[in-house]
Amino acid sequence: MKAELDANKIPEAADAELNHIYGFLKDNRRKLSANEKFSLLLELARLCLKLGSITVAFACLSDLMKFKIKDQGKQIEVECLECDYEVQKLGDKIATYSKSVVEDQLKVIQKLDMILNRAIRLKDSNVIQAVCTTQWNLCLPLLQHNLQQHVRKSLLAIAEILEKIDSMMVQLRCQVHMEIARVEEKEDRIEAAMEHLQKAIYLDNSGQYSEYLKMAFHRLNLSTILYKSPERMEDQASLMIEQAKKGTPKDSVRKKRSLLVNAGLALAPEAFQIVLDGENEAKAASDLVQFVCKGPLTLEEDFWGKRQNAEYS
Repeated sequence: MKAELDANKIPEAADAELNHIYGFLKDNRRKLSANEKFSLLLELARLCLKLGSITVAFACLSDLMKFKIKDQGKQIEVECLECDYEVQKLGDKIATYSKSVVEDQLKVIQKLDMILNRAIRLKDSNVIQAVCTTQWNLCLPLLQHNLQQHVRKSLLAIAEILEKIDSMMVQLRCQVHMEIARVEEKEDRIEAAMEHLQKAIYLDNSGQYSEYLKMAFHRLNLSTILYKSPERMEDQASLMIEQAKKGTPKDSVRKKRSLLVNAGLALAPEAFQIVLDGENEAKAASDLVQFVCKGPLTLEEDFWGKRQNAEYS
């Protein structure tokens, strides 16, 4: 099992193996000290939740609750696992994004906000990072369904405390700042979005997100330029496409088409003019708007869709 986990693979018989390990602990509980039993159950519960073995995780958590925990840090770790379990037991319902299911998820996230405050008062970096990791994992599903505004406060809290303790979890910190930037941009808080992108760029030591970060920062920087048209034709086209995408439902098709036509002419004047000459104006307007506003994924959207589906499996 360890070899498969090290390779980021979920063992085929994970449930059976985890259940066997739990049974072994139960059978040998009298040979272990209270601290040993607690530590082993805690690690087993954590592993079960990572592998999605909800039944065994529940059994471990039930046993952990029987201990009289004096260490506040350990108590917080157990509560984090309980929060993780509360969301995971929703199962396939999470993918439905129904109102009741989303509300259940948000309740757990709000509970973790309070747990994080307790961890901060405890001033234990390891405990703080454990809470932040759990909170991040529980926020992820809501980031994929245009519900980012509901977890903005939690993401900001994670980013702030991890920066304050100078956490070495740089990849997690980078990802959190990237998501906050997306939330801020969506709410037209461009300067705040750029600030978080800059922090993400600084934290991206591996360069894994370098292309996306540079592209996103450059695009936002262009939108802050007032009363001055960008010199590069590619930048002019980028601004016009963004204006068309952000247009309101009341904007006419002709207005959006005009922006998109100008963007096309800026990028490839001769080739695009040939396309325009060969198409019916009404059909071109409909196709262009559908392509940019509802059609194939942009580079940025494609990047985020692939990343979030691959994260924390």
